[in-house]
Amino acid sequence: MLSLLVKGYFLVSLLAFLVYLKAFLQDSSSSKMDYRSWLVAGLAALFWPIVLPLSCLERWVKRTQAQSYATSNLDTVMLSQYSFSYSLSNSPMAEVAETDI
Repeated sequence: MLSLLVKGYFLVSLLAFLVYLKAFLQDSSSSKMDYRSWLVAGLAALFWPIVLPLSCLERWVKRTQAQSYATSNLDTVMLSQYSFSYSLSNSPMAEVAETDI
């Protein structure tokens, strides 16, 4: 049983390292010759039970913040349109036009 858990842990570590390696190689801002960059990728792969959930949580928070901003921005636009149309219907000019008839 323990052997199966260890094999599973290292299998997921290998998969995590491959994902991190792909992202690392595509990143143009990091130095590929610096050993510290490779050390961070290796440590991230070894500590995937900590790194992976935190990374998913960070992405989820950013996505919900973006959705929240879009929703609040839409509410502001709709509220301003409503108040503008309300102010036009209750303008003094509208009352003058009705009394002239």
